Amino acid sequence: MPSLSDLFDVFSDNLALYRKDCRGRFMCPLCLRTFPRDRIGADLSRAHIIPEKLGGKRWTITCKKCNNKIGSEIESCGAARAKFRRALSGDGDETTRVRMAFPNEQGGAVGPVAADMGATKRGGDHRLQIRPKLKGSNPAALELLNNWPSDQSSAGNGHIQVRFRVTGSEKRADLMYVHAAYLLMFHQFGYEWVLDPCAKPIRDQIMSPDEPIIAPLAPAVSDHQIPCGELGILLVAVPADWRGFLVVLPLSRGRSGCQAVLMPLFGCQYSQAPQCNGTRLVVAPVPDHHQFLRHRNSRGQGYRFILNHFAYHPTL
Repeated sequence: MPSLSDLFDVFSDNLALYRKDCRGRFMCPLCLRTFPRDRIGADLSRAHIIPEKLGGKRWTITCKKCNNKIGSEIESCGAARAKFRRALSGDGDETTRVRMAFPNEQGGAVGPVAADMGATKRGGDHRLQIRPKLKGSNPAALELLNNWPSDQSSAGNGHIQVRFRVTGSEKRADLMYVHAAYLLMFHQFGYEWVLDPCAKPIRDQIMSPDEPIIAPLAPAVSDHQIPCGELGILLVAVPADWRGFLVVLPLSRGRSGCQAVLMPLFGCQYSQAPQCNGTRLVVAPVPDHHQFLRHRNSRGQGYRFILNHFAYHPTL
């Protein structure tokens, strides 16, 4: 990967193609504030496209303020949800802290019991393990747990119903993928993407995660017979109601396969992909546009790429 200085120069030259008054400056793709070169390291930092906690290695550049904001308000929720899913799926040795209550003879509940919960996989066997903690647990509830039947075949009530509550916002957790897709679009298309009206509602939603700006926010799951081995962008041509850029986000940790988020074409409004699993998509890989961002003829290269694949007009 290039250095921060190298990325600054690439995006600064690209920005000058669209904003001559910003020559020699970098514009944060999230807050749109501009910074001179001497603010590298002080106000500008690396921003991982997929969070490091989910195995992300590729990064681009944003301002530190936005990077920290996204990390605390969005990525932390997504990472917590992924950790819980890993604990339940048995991927690795991940555990998550839970609180439990147990029914008593009067029909009430006794609790809480604090515990670490995780799953293990051995061959075809999948076992959920609960390790109680003395600290934070009610002694009476612990006694009920210790006396709980371990052989379910000998007791009709030898099973435990586990309930959990998501403490982080599900909407914010979904926005982690939307943010990753937005950053990859910026890294590939530069300010052709950031300054296009189609990107504004997505950016506004990322910066104000609890506001109802775009909906639904749940990203499209990539189970539509598309290649999803590597981080990248696909142009969806068919069916017509899927036309857009499908950003593929392979996750090294937390979920098998990958996640895919549909981004709008230049000049079009944001719309979520139809929720119809199994739809066969006709796609074309988007080549690496990032390497050409400094060239004078790179202005509008994404739009030209679309024109080369199907008759396209932003109002259609």
